[in-house]
Amino acid sequence: MIADNCSSTGYVLGEWLTAENKFDSLSISLKVNGEAVQSGSTDDILGNPWNSFLEATRIFKREGIELKKGMVLLAGAATPAVFLKAGDEVKATCDGMGEVGLLVK
Repeated sequence: MIADNCSSTGYVLGEWLTAENKFDSLSISLKVNGEAVQSGSTDDILGNPWNSFLEATRIFKREGIELKKGMVLLAGAATPAVFLKAGDEVKATCDGMGEVGLLVK
């Protein structure tokens, strides 16, 4: 999945984690209405999600964009996109990071 917002209309934030947390090689599962529809690994995001952060900061520096406290950087997708419809309940679980979910309106 290309991290260009071509398949998403929003995102869900979970609990805050510090940079000391492990972010590589974590299993991810995606359920829609209780049914497992996708799975993946954080390694599917440029080999390690930190690589997305490093690339973003490199681009920001080159373009003169200041990275400010409170900004949200999305690392990219670890699973293929799934078509959703109104009323779908979506839950994503990542080892060691917990679960987030949403109800599609």
